[in-house]
Amino acid sequence: HNTDQKVSNMTGCISYAQKVMLEEVVLGSFSVGTLDAKIMHQPFKHDRPTLVIGNDLFERYNAIFDIGNQALYLHMNAISRKELFAIEQCILQAHYHKVPLTRLWSGHMVLPVQINNALPISVLCDTGTSHTTLSDAYVHAQHIPLKDMPQTVAATDGSITYAEILLDSLILNSLQLFYQK
Repeated sequence: HNTDQKVSNMTGCISYAQKVMLEEVVLGSFSVGTLDAKIMHQPFKHDRPTLVIGNDLFERYNAIFDIGNQALYLHMNAISRKELFAIEQCILQAHYHKVPLTRLWSGHMVLPVQINNALPISVLCDTGTSHTTLSDAYVHAQHIPLKDMPQTVAATDGSITYAEILLDSLILNSLQLFYQK
């Protein structure tokens, strides 16, 4: 059914959403039962149909991502503050560092990052991207030299030009500033 709710897609385009009720959703062998989902127009006309599992589901099932072991842990019941504290203590005792994420009104999560001692910026925390990616405008503004010559590859919406760079330092911190061109 139609809604008057505005939503943002992966490319930042804002539009009104339509909602559907999915009767049965199964992730691997984990059944989440019914789920409200939003229908959005694809950002690029030649894209394959996109299905995205959002933060709403991850929050609902207390998700823990283990990228190193390529696993997603979900918990059906609500986790108490005491249980959550115990999990956090176990992680911290293994010498992991806690870096706070910030939720934007769009629902996206951002991670505060400082690159090469420049002003801190908020970077999109995207678990579906295989590489750390910076815009050419940011690289140019920070005078970061390219490591190799730019290369062009075909993409579903045309072509993408990219080049690799080497960062001197990368600091994950709690400053919450946004980069402005």
